[in-house]
Amino acid sequence: GINRNGKLVMWLGDIARLPETEQYFLRSENVPSDHDIGCEFYDGQIEVRFTEPPPEDKMMLARTDFLDAALKYFGAKIDHLSIETLHSISKLSRPIANTEKEAGQIIGLLNQINVESFDSKVLGSLLRNKSIDPSSLGSLKRAEKLFALEFPQQDIALIFSPFFVLYDLRVLASHSMSQTKKAEEWKFACERL
Repeated sequence: GINRNGKLVMWLGDIARLPETEQYFLRSENVPSDHDIGCEFYDGQIEVRFTEPPPEDKMMLARTDFLDAALKYFGAKIDHLSIETLHSISKLSRPIANTEKEAGQIIGLLNQINVESFDSKVLGSLLRNKSIDPSSLGSLKRAEKLFALEFPQQDIALIFSPFFVLYDLRVLASHSMSQTKKAEEWKFACERL
């Protein structure tokens, strides 16, 4: 595990099971102990304390709750591509390295799961039922408009802002543009988050 000081903690019994070449490699990277073995692994295995669910799990639970509430409220399923979305969810994992390539892959998956899964046709139909012409709106704008109409007391633009930022990040990750423009857009997206 990683302790509170950001150091890797390994149990000697686990190290003993590694091939000898890997043990020598670990020895070459060894640092003096700070005697802090507190880490998620220690908390779970020794102290029997459960860790907080990772942000990805929290997001999936919030997404499920949101879609279930929307189904009950509108009487219509506002998402689609369920099998494809499950496939995207199965590929979602924490990055191993902080690289532009890995960030782009994760941003793309998060966009597929949270933005592209909105059903534009259903959202359009719900808006037409309220005498709104959705023809010039994309699926994300349709969702924002629908919720703004239904819940005028809420700041729906603020609530939906992370979806738009995620979409903008996906565009940044997958489209060619100058490094200056990319840096400016990235900074703007992070400020909005």
